[in-house]
Amino acid sequence: MNVLKGIPVSEGIVFGRLKAYKKDCFGVHSVKVHTKDHDQEISRFTNAKKLAMEQLDELYKNALKDIGEQQAAIFDAHKMMLDDIF
Repeated sequence: MNVLKGIPVSEGIVFGRLKAYKKDCFGVHSVKVHTKDHDQEISRFTNAKKLAMEQLDELYKNALKDIGEQQAAIFDAHKMMLDDIF
């Protein structure tokens, strides 16, 4: 038997389906930018921003199915913040 611990939202006993999400570990890489590489770095940033937007869209769609529109809206908020950059 697996015992899972978490933070309760309210007191009592609950029955239902359990979904466990595993956080992926992401590494941060340092890259030195040389003056002559500005255009390439802007392109890298633009591509990364586009990928992040696509990932947020996918998270929104999954959350919409699993937890509803009101809670999934957090991913739209993240997209708006990301869109404010550059």
